[in-house]
This record gives sequence, structure tokens and C-alpha cells, in this order.
Amino acid sequence: MAEKVSLKLNNSKWKRFFSVPCALIDDYIRLADESAIKLILYLMCDESDEIDKSEVCKKLGIKESAFDDAVIFWKEMGVIESGSVTVTPVITKTPTVASPAPVSNAKVRLNYSPKSISDMIDTDESLRELFSEAEKTIGRLLKHTEQELLINLRDYYGFDTQSIILMLEYCRDCGKTSAKSIESFATELFQNGITSFFEIDAEIKRKTEYNSFENEVRRALFLETKPTAKQSQYISSWREMGFGIEMISEARERCVNQTNKLSFPYINKILQSWAEKRIFTREMLEADEANRTKPVAAQIERKSGNSSFDLNEFDSFTLSQSHSNK
Repeated sequence: MAEKVSLKLNNSKWKRFFSVPCALIDDYIRLADESAIKLILYLMCDESDEIDKSEVCKKLGIKESAFDDAVIFWKEMGVIESGSVTVTPVITKTPTVASPAPVSNAKVRLNYSPKSISDMIDTDESLRELFSEAEKTIGRLLKHTEQELLINLRDYYGFDTQSIILMLEYCRDCGKTSAKSIESFATELFQNGITSFFEIDAEIKRKTEYNSFENEVRRALFLETKPTAKQSQYISSWREMGFGIEMISEARERCVNQTNKLSFPYINKILQSWAEKRIFTREMLEADEANRTKPVAAQIERKSGNSSFDLNEFDSFTLSQSHSNK
């Protein structure tokens, strides 16, 4: 049984009214995003000839970039005119029937007006499916710039629908679903020759595994912020050497004990010295140090002139030995 709900406007809350053309619903509601709807309603209510962009953005709760996109959208639809807002000219192009395959690593980026995209949606079922799946993946309606991007990824980069959705899923999981982030990732794949679904899937798995490893290393090193680009290079090299979190933690502890600070270059030297000896586990390290304890202790004893054995001195000596062997 359908649930009936009684809703009634509190007329005392509304002192002013303005008319909304039915065309807003009939012709534009499907294409306009939230920012565009907010802007057009504001302009219908506001009777001034000029508006303050920053004030309007603050009042509507949108970013200035979203304001600019909304202005472009309504200008392209022929609904508004603007003499004060600077917008990027839009080049419209009627899409060809066949999707050209990419012929070089040069990025091709074409622009489409909202009207052109609307016409494409009406005639291209595969594009409708792409937009629908993309919206489900990122959990919101696509903006005009995102619609443009998806068309370019399909028609001029040469990615198929499944590959594009795979890229969107990865960007979503990384918390980066802006058109700029998506295009950056797609361009990286394209320039590296990674264009098929299975190649993209393998690369995403590699990136996901590395990101997980980097996060574990960050926790092991007690880093409170995301590693810098240089630090990420070190972490990547440690993984390529074959070291796990346990040995990286051990190297960190020895670094701090010797220098009283966290030093990526110092940790790297320790790990490099272990890699040269094919030492990749704590058990292997303990065995190696046990084999060297007696002769090293004898050298320190002769040098110091007494029979005591200082573990700190032992660590300093063994570390200096490993550096001198480089």
C-alpha cells in the first residue's frame, strides 16, 4: 500500500515570489548540474544588471570554477548573456561515426557545447550507457566538463567504456573524482602505452598494492604526513629491493638510535648494505650478526684494552664497516 504524505508550504516564510519558466524543466533540467540550476534561479530572482561574482558564489554555496562552468552552460544554451564574466571559448565539433584510434602520445582535447552533447546523448546509446555508468560509479550527476572529458577519453584517446569505468573506480577509491584528476590519470596511462582493459587493470592493481605498501611504511616510520616525492622514491626502491615492513622498521630504529632523527638517506644506506648481503628478514640479519659477533668483539676488546663489550659501540662499528665496504 502506497504511503501518503501530507506536505504544506508555510506561506509566512515566503514574502517574495518570481516565476520559473516551464522550459527550465522541459528543456534544461536534464542537462544542467546543481550549480547551473542555482545560478539560473538566482538570476531569475535578482533584478540588477550586474552581480558580484564572489558574493553570488558565497550566497549559492558554490566555487567560482563552478560559477564559470554554469555561465558557460547557460551562454551555450542561449539563455543568458554576459559582458563581465570571462569564459573560455567553446569549440563545437560534430562527432564522426567511427572513433579514431590514438596515433601518437600527444593529448587531444576537444570541446563540446551542452547542445552538442545533448544531441549526442539522444542518438548515441553507447554514450548514454557510459554517462549512466559513470554517474553510478562516482555517485553524482556529471558536470559539463566531465561529460566532455568522457567523450574525449572514448573517441580521441581510444579507451573503451569498460576501461573508462575502471579508471573512474580507481579515481573514486583514491578520493579524486574531479575532471582534472581523472584526465591526469588517463593521460598517464595513455602516454605509457597502457590502453587495453587488461593492461589498465594490471596497472591499477600495481598502483593499489604500492599505495598500500607506502601507507604501511608511513605508519612504520611514524610519518604524520604523506611522503614527499623524494621519500616516495626511496620507499619504492626499498620495495623493489625486496624489503618488507619488518626490515624497514628495523632500519628506522637503527637510524634513530645512531642519529637521533629520522633520515631517509641513512635508512636507505642501511637497507642497501643488507641487500648487498642478501639479508631480507630479521632472522637472516640475526644470523649474520651472530656470525660476526666474536671477531668484531675481539677487535673492539683489543682496541679498548678491556674485556667489556658495548652494544652501542658494536652497532656503530658494524654500520661504519658496511659503509666503508661501499
